[in-house]
Amino acid sequence: MDPNDTRKTADNAAVRKKKIGIKKKSVFLAVAVGIIVFVAALLAAGSLGGRGDDPDPGVPVLLPEDDSMSFEFNLTASGKHSVTVAPGDTVTVLFRLYRTDTDADFSVYAVQNEIEFDTGVFELVEDSISCRYTVSVHSYEDGRCRIYMNTFSTSPSGFVYTQGAEFGSFTLRVKDDVPPGTYQIASMNYKMSASGGRALYASTSKDVEVEVKSINN
Repeated sequence: MDPNDTRKTADNAAVRKKKIGIKKKSVFLAVAVGIIVFVAALLAAGSLGGRGDDPDPGVPVLLPEDDSMSFEFNLTASGKHSVTVAPGDTVTVLFRLYRTDTDADFSVYAVQNEIEFDTGVFELVEDSISCRYTVSVHSYEDGRCRIYMNTFSTSPSGFVYTQGAEFGSFTLRVKDDVPPGTYQIASMNYKMSASGGRALYASTSKDVEVEVKSINN
């Protein structure tokens, strides 16, 4: 056999192997990208609805509703839903969870709340946030501020809560130049997930109304 033919055969085999290797790498990359996209879609579908700059709790969520329990996201100040203050006063807001279909204790998989106030009226007192769970503060250009409080369980059995369990609290100071009027501190984009995060329980909220009176009154 001609030595040149042997070299040509070896060269052709090397080229074929190289091409096969490139094809295998291309297939691997395509599969990897497909898996990433699929996982991202699953995470989006299984989330509690997301938290955009202007979330609307009236927009239908992706998860179905579980009607086996219902809940109330309850905000109070000095144990009340309506308080009267003057500029310079402080207001401590307490966030509790109540089961409304019964007084029994309950287990939930995940809880999300965004407590909103007007930064033109209130300022957050530094280091006043108290919460056993995840907390973050988000300010927006239109003067809104939201304190995000949320948690989720790594186990499908979830967390066990007693009725009226305290979830968190924080203190706001009424700014000195606030005109007399009535202002809201409200739960927004609030959600509570059933076991394993596969459904959402029905939820309502009770917010805090703050009446600011003139210092002279």
